[in-house]
Amino acid sequence: RLTRTLAIGGRVEKIMALPSEPKAGLGGKSIDTVAEAIELKHVSFSFGSNAPALIDISFGIKKGEIVALVGPSGAGKSTIVSLLLGLYQPVLGNLLVDGTSLREIDLSSWRSLVGTVDQQITMFSDTVRENISFGRPSASPSRVAEAAKLAHAAGFIEKLPKKYETQIGQYGGRFSGGEKQRLAIARALFPDPPVLILDEATSALDPISERLIKSTVESIKSDKFIILIAHRRSTIAMADRIIFLEGGRLVEQGKLDELLENQGAFSEFWRVWPRAKTVQRSVESSETVRR
Repeated sequence: RLTRTLAIGGRVEKIMALPSEPKAGLGGKSIDTVAEAIELKHVSFSFGSNAPALIDISFGIKKGEIVALVGPSGAGKSTIVSLLLGLYQPVLGNLLVDGTSLREIDLSSWRSLVGTVDQQITMFSDTVRENISFGRPSASPSRVAEAAKLAHAAGFIEKLPKKYETQIGQYGGRFSGGEKQRLAIARALFPDPPVLILDEATSALDPISERLIKSTVESIKSDKFIILIAHRRSTIAMADRIIFLEGGRLVEQGKLDELLENQGAFSEFWRVWPRAKTVQRSVESSETVRR
């Protein structure tokens, strides 16, 4: 046990000795909006000595456009999102925000412009209000309520014992998966970010809630850059453009109808789709059991 403890202590010491993440890129340029486009230009990336996770990826995202990143497990979807969040930097190529390399932009200012909803929802042992306005103690109650309404969470929040002042409890155990997902969407929408990244953000929703969230995304997309990581057909159908990835490469991109008509790699992937109905059935079953 002592040997094991010493080994763990050594690893912790190495981690503590690592340099902290820089507050800025090379130039430290602060930005307060995204006006025109986000672009990946010939981006390649690998994790250490492993095989490349991304190989020569190039595509752009325009304001008012919903782009879905689609592909099998390990295709590179999450890696692209990690690069967009500035968690890693490309080994080759560049990621541009309105023509400026992300390397030159202050990371804190950039991340303040990006709202994210992950598959693994994190709830904090605090009130509903604090979970939606996380990190903003002076948040306006009306803005919290507006974000909840946009995420179609206001209905079940209003039924809680103390409404927005209700304590969520550890891990959000009092809520269903779909309710936690709507709270996470409200949290992402609260600061009204110009960039929204949704990682299968409707996966735990029942069909009616999913349709409502889709209508919300459609209603706010005109002044936003929206990126979906999608595994469900219904989610992909929301997108204006699909980026289909395989093995870290961009294989095809275009509208859903165009890609299906092309009878290429995406069309084959769509034809043998294993997840959509399975996920839907499991969501409906879990919601029924909870109720």
